[in-house]
Amino acid sequence: MKLSLDNDDSIILGDYLNVITKTTFEETTEILWGGLKLISKNPCKRDLIITKSEIFNQGTFEAGEYIRKRSQLINPNVVPTIPARNIHYLVKMTLRIKSPLNSQKEIEIFKENHIKIFPKESIYHNRIPTPIKLIMSGIDLEISKDIFKPGEAIKIDYKTSNLALFQIRLKQKANLICICEPFGEQCGSTEELPPVIAGGAKTSKTDHGFLLIKIPNHAEPSHEYLWEPQEKDQWGVKFGDYSKWFLEIIGNRKREVGGDTISFEIPIIIKPQKQQNIIETGLFREREEGLELFEAPPAIKKGINIISIDTDKDTSSSTFIYKLRIKNNLKDILNGVTIENSGIQRGLFETYKHMTGFSAWLPREEKIIEYKTRQEIDTLISTIETNSQKQIRIQTIL
Repeated sequence: MKLSLDNDDSIILGDYLNVITKTTFEETTEILWGGLKLISKNPCKRDLIITKSEIFNQGTFEAGEYIRKRSQLINPNVVPTIPARNIHYLVKMTLRIKSPLNSQKEIEIFKENHIKIFPKESIYHNRIPTPIKLIMSGIDLEISKDIFKPGEAIKIDYKTSNLALFQIRLKQKANLICICEPFGEQCGSTEELPPVIAGGAKTSKTDHGFLLIKIPNHAEPSHEYLWEPQEKDQWGVKFGDYSKWFLEIIGNRKREVGGDTISFEIPIIIKPQKQQNIIETGLFREREEGLELFEAPPAIKKGINIISIDTDKDTSSSTFIYKLRIKNNLKDILNGVTIENSGIQRGLFETYKHMTGFSAWLPREEKIIEYKTRQEIDTLISTIETNSQKQIRIQTIL
């Protein structure tokens, strides 16, 4: 058994992640599940499943190659790649099969590729800068705006009285957000980190003047991301990251007026350079949006016909057996074919899915497939997919 995986190297939040998989079975194989996952690692190194897409269901597959293409929407609230906090992503192709040594156990075969995820644009992109004017504890400050870019200098005009030393520090507070309710309210592997000093200036000329602080060229932009999964088996999980910037104002009073220290903070915003994210990704090719692009045209739909469906019941196991005869009336050979069957009971409830795979389906050839279920169904749904990425869905009322 061989797995091959090809995907976009990088993607922008809100876009579709395009993936092509190739599964080669060297002999007839039974599998339990096969699909794609976009995963990250939370601080305690557990897999964090961001998206999941199914390729194969439980079933039997002939020897041969099965090529599948999937497009997964990456929601805008996903945390982008942030190397500073070790937030990275993998596209993982997975097959689950029964262990050949112990049929009661499962083994997982997988292939992984790295992918970088970039933010679409800063949440502060359209925010208008606001001047800052503040008087507190005898310190009068004026700053022309509250939004800056990496590499830019911040000019702070000041007036003070009775200070021996006046200083300003540029600080960043950044960290992961990881909440896993099944393992405790706050992840024990996420430590509270103190703010980091990124720059500063001080002066003993404290009556009036200005100070300049340059923002580092590599300064991480301000942001706040919080992702919560929609799947029930991950409820109670939250994963995020934040980067907040502020100016710490410190004034040391003269001894004759007490010699104490004044300290307070002024929040500011650092936003990325214009179109910085788009340039870094290098993604200028057309993207495909969703599985509807692979829906088979009417001519192909008409070329696949269900000849008959016979129903039987195994009373010893209380199992209903639906024997499906289906024919390829097309002139072309269909390669890497999968036929997924499921049922609808009483018009409401869908029964489990079972898949059969054929290496090749010759023109005019009939296939006979058995679908077994403990529930009696009134409708059989058959979904056919091929290596040419054509999908056909046939619904038959019994």
